[in-house]
Amino acid sequence: MQSYQSQVDALRDQLNKARSALANDISAVVKTKDWSFLRDRHDVSALVEHIDEASRQPEFVTKLHAAGDRARQQLRQRGRPPKPSKPASATKSTSQVGNSAT
Repeated sequence: MQSYQSQVDALRDQLNKARSALANDISAVVKTKDWSFLRDRHDVSALVEHIDEASRQPEFVTKLHAAGDRARQQLRQRGRPPKPSKPASATKSTSQVGNSAT
């Protein structure tokens, strides 16, 4: 069994990974773009400030979430596929069908 201190250390590592996950995601996507208009860190800072201001507008956030949802839907679904929906009449067993005829 792990000691208390080793459990605390493991949880602290998980917290640090979670804190850096968003920055890593943003960095990975920005690296794939050819944004030659960003000349230096000052331009990047101005871009982040612009995004920060836009994020205060509900319309921007709604459009951003909608675009993310569309991209997420394009991904291959993982796990067991959902069962096809059947009408209620098709799910009756043969014993129920025979009893309802009388």
